Amino acid sequence: MRIFIAPLKDTAEAIKRFKAGKEKLQKGLEGALNKFGNDIVRRSKIKYLSRRSATTLGVVTGRLRSSVNFQPVRGNLAIEFGTDVPYGRAHELGFSGSVRVPAHSRLGFQVRAHSRKMNLRARPFLKTAIKDESPKFLSNVDKLVKSIYG
Repeated sequence: MRIFIAPLKDTAEAIKRFKAGKEKLQKGLEGALNKFGNDIVRRSKIKYLSRRSATTLGVVTGRLRSSVNFQPVRGNLAIEFGTDVPYGRAHELGFSGSVRVPAHSRLGFQVRAHSRKMNLRARPFLKTAIKDESPKFLSNVDKLVKSIYG
């Protein structure tokens, strides 16, 4: 005995719609991630790197604030955030340990090279911005999926 099942016309149509929707979804997610990245960088700079408080850094020179950026990860639907300023990581995650201070002059006096113990509490400017913006991003993705697949 043989049983042959042919796909129904509606099934074939649904598969066709799904394949077409996949391309729209890919492009839509790339756009949503790009907007998410821009929103996070803007929120980080305005809310966490511009006003000084117990939990935010504020601005001294503007170097850290101007260095915050994001970039898409090629081949993936992902983005990565960061800064190339060496002290950015210490402020984001906190730091406890010794640092080497090079020889320098201060107020006309020569200071020898030495080690200094530091205990820097975390004042995150990226993690908090991501947490703030995530609900809006998830809502946008939900709307995108619903607009494509119903």
